[in-house]
Amino acid sequence: MVIPAPKEVDEIMKNVPKGKLITIKELRAKLAEIHGATIGCPITTGIFAWIAANASEEAAAKGTKNLNPYWRTLKTGGLINEKYPGGVEAQRELLEKEGHKVIPKGEKFVVVDFEKNIADLSGRKVDTLAKSLKIRFPVIPANPGSGPGQAPDSSFFE
Repeated sequence: MVIPAPKEVDEIMKNVPKGKLITIKELRAKLAEIHGATIGCPITTGIFAWIAANASEEAAAKGTKNLNPYWRTLKTGGLINEKYPGGVEAQRELLEKEGHKVIPKGEKFVVVDFEKNIADLSGRKVDTLAKSLKIRFPVIPANPGSGPGQAPDSSFFE
């Protein structure tokens, strides 16, 4: 399992083109693909998506261009994320402006036929950027020093 960097989640979300969608499930799969893992962490991916959405709204309020189109990132099953800025109604309006049909499903709202509009992110700049953001952690041996309480030698950190 990969725990993504917030910038990776933001960059993937930014690369979903107008008229296309992605779900947290596909977002996690893309993160796993980039890192050669089996899955992306569901908790951190969801948190970082929420942070990216709110950061985008803050930037918009300051007049920044090229924002994260967070409304294109849906929950699993095509559900609109009610925790994103503006709630369901604001996202519904943005999605409908892009040609998607949104309908109620119980107390939630879902994008009709969202599966047909999942973005193909292969070959987009997200692959290059996300790979460059990878943080490599050293593998720490069980006993890195030469004895109890002793620090490893400097070669350990190279």
